[in-house]
Amino acid sequence: MTMRSHLGMALTLAAALGLAACGSKDTGPSFSGTISNADAATAGESADGFAGDMVSTFDFGTGPNVSLSAKASPKVVALLNRAWMAVGGKAPHYTIRGMATPPVDMSAPFGCDALSGPVGADTTDTDGDGIPDHEVIAISCDTTLSNGSHESVHGQVSLADVSGLYGYHYDVDITLIVSHADTSTTESISGHDYALFTAGSASDGLDLTLSLVETLGSVSSGGALHENWNATFTASGGSIALGDPLPDGTIAFNGGFYVTNAADATHNFNFNLSTPTPLSFVASCYASNDQPPFDAGEIKGNFNGSASVGFTVTYSACNTTPDIVGTGNSI
Repeated sequence: MTMRSHLGMALTLAAALGLAACGSKDTGPSFSGTISNADAATAGESADGFAGDMVSTFDFGTGPNVSLSAKASPKVVALLNRAWMAVGGKAPHYTIRGMATPPVDMSAPFGCDALSGPVGADTTDTDGDGIPDHEVIAISCDTTLSNGSHESVHGQVSLADVSGLYGYHYDVDITLIVSHADTSTTESISGHDYALFTAGSASDGLDLTLSLVETLGSVSSGGALHENWNATFTASGGSIALGDPLPDGTIAFNGGFYVTNAADATHNFNFNLSTPTPLSFVASCYASNDQPPFDAGEIKGNFNGSASVGFTVTYSACNTTPDIVGTGNSI
């Protein structure tokens, strides 16, 4: 499904700048601080890489996959993959962006290996695309590991086929708790991702919350990462076909992420991307493995939704570095 790479750096940028929160759970994420023109342009370079990797969102020649924020732990990614496979999804396809790791670490130290609980709905694959018509599983497992830690995995996952060349809607709500004596780590995943492919166009979306809370005695720390992305590909020089590389076309996307602090839900960082002018994808450029594979289009990035703080990335020729302009200011 989706490669959403390189944007983990925005989180690092926020920490490096020492941005202080001024938002609330009700008003949405916000922060204060200053970003320089150079820092904003650096984020633009990462957005260029993100756009190049976004091609694999729709490229069945190499196999679609979903890349999550670098804040997602390997154990959570492994759990997502196991849950995806348990409901009949093509496996595995979740990764952590920016990390040279396999799609799933099947040797991850889980005590709860059997994720499949009661199966409901319809497991039939009527159109033969590898996605069940509608399968649901309940996950419930509690075990004690050899080191004395207790592991608990609970939740529900569902996968439904969406009519088309290939399509699905995947819903997940899982909580993983590992505890030992007076310490515990709680990781949760909730939300959905979806995809719909036809011969002429494709759409993809992700709305996911990943949270991590660590507790020592009565003291807790941690936070949550909220990711929301929507992307479309429209073919212009051929048709989308399973197993074949993408034809020429245009890619448009919008979305972003924000981070909240578990203690008060107010320490936030917000980052948004959009394509005011869709990116013109050239298949021959992509096939040569040279970046970028776009010969026209524009990416717009904003910090905290501010029109005056962000960057623009403008493409004029494929395999040619785009023009990147960063605009810094107080935020």
